[in-house]
Amino acid sequence: MEHPNHAIVEEEVRLRQRQDHIETRVNGLTGRPMSNSESALARDYQEAYDEVYRDLSMTGAPPPRLDSESVEGYRRRLAQGLQHFSPRAEGVKLSAIPRDALPHFEKMILADAQALANDRAWSPKPNQLRELRKKNDRGVGEIIEFAGDPKVTWSMFMGPVRYLTSWEGRQRRDR
Repeated sequence: MEHPNHAIVEEEVRLRQRQDHIETRVNGLTGRPMSNSESALARDYQEAYDEVYRDLSMTGAPPPRLDSESVEGYRRRLAQGLQHFSPRAEGVKLSAIPRDALPHFEKMILADAQALANDRAWSPKPNQLRELRKKNDRGVGEIIEFAGDPKVTWSMFMGPVRYLTSWEGRQRRDR
């Protein structure tokens, strides 16, 4: 036989989960100022995302809104910025996924975005190269590389495509 308080305990757990969800949404939307530890954690997330953002020819990971954004809201915003580079996360509403599922989606989105950034033939705009800036091994100076379709670079030096149709007056025979 079921304990008489069992239904009450289940209802209390359900209400606490609902309250947690509502608090998360409110803090993500209106937020409260971040504490020093939360601010440091947000900067760590920014550093983790920054290189991928830059490798995809973006200006870098956006900074956290220290006065009105929770760390979790910031993580979701960083992942949303790269979400369109992840075919596996296409159509997923990151603001609606549970808190415990966020790390899984973050890893998936970051992995897909990094794989695209590592593709040397990819460019965000057709017929353009993308600039990749990397720190020197010694941390001094910068190495600038360009990625994309090499034809974009060399097309201005290439003449129109011509085909050989005859050789010394003889017509080409197709076999």
